[in-house]
Amino acid sequence: MVGKQVTDVPEHVFKIYWPMHLCSPMSESGYLVGWNLGLGGIVVASKASYASADQISAYLSDFYRDFAATEHRRLGMQVDGPVLPPRIVGYLSREGEGLCEPD
Repeated sequence: MVGKQVTDVPEHVFKIYWPMHLCSPMSESGYLVGWNLGLGGIVVASKASYASADQISAYLSDFYRDFAATEHRRLGMQVDGPVLPPRIVGYLSREGEGLCEPD
């Protein structure tokens, strides 16, 4: 039997859209906040430090609820489908630091 080269394996590409303000030297660790684009990648908007994951998630839920109820309509935003809520998309830690949850 002769070996067969596999040529029909899909190439997976995952993109992370990263904001310029997070390219400077990192002084503290934190949760990455943004949008999950599904299988294609994520968009990172900011890093939230000095809060727990529960606190950040609650704040983002409140923000999105208020935004969807008022600003989205007031600004007359036209979108193709629902606006995705922001969420925690990851955690960025300094080398050797690990997960640092506040008390």
